[in-house]
Amino acid sequence: LEQFHLIHKIDQCVVEQVCRDYNRIIESGEPVVPASVNISRLDFDLCDIFTFVEETRKKYNVPRDMLDIEITESAMNDNVGHIKDECVKMRNLGYQIWLDDFGSGYSSLNSLAEYSFDVLKLDMVFLRSYDHNIKTGALMNYIVDGARGMGIIPLCEGVETIDHYEFLRKIGCEKAQGYYFGKPMPLDESRKMTAEKGMTYEKYNV
Repeated sequence: LEQFHLIHKIDQCVVEQVCRDYNRIIESGEPVVPASVNISRLDFDLCDIFTFVEETRKKYNVPRDMLDIEITESAMNDNVGHIKDECVKMRNLGYQIWLDDFGSGYSSLNSLAEYSFDVLKLDMVFLRSYDHNIKTGALMNYIVDGARGMGIIPLCEGVETIDHYEFLRKIGCEKAQGYYFGKPMPLDESRKMTAEKGMTYEKYNV
């Protein structure tokens, strides 16, 4: 889709669907938890993606703190000044900006100082080798400490076992995502789980 410059259409459809679903849940009076939507690097070139997000959110009366924005690491290598300005604008409006897949490319912690990210998502590639490569574990520790030192919340992707989870807690990464917690599921099943477990909204308390 990126090759044919159509990825922005998919991303817009996802944003629209997420906001529509949130509107249904909020109006039903059920408990809600935040959702994040992924933004492709090409969205910045092919459309005014942040304006689309803001207008769609307003259309469905979704609170800004219920919708987080994830930007892939590769976006940091293209049109840096424009993307940086857009991120600042969205944060000033009250959105949380996440950097997704950190470590899958060539970004460094130094480059994070140039942006205004709220959450740093470590790519799942780290958890594939930390237990048999001491350097990987040390690098993860360094990244987590560096992110927290800059006021950025570290979150690790690809958590599939209790060992993964316990290692992350050991190095101070208390936010995680992966099959250990749950696999992708239909909206109605997710709503049922939220209600049964009494899940409530707690904003990134570490």
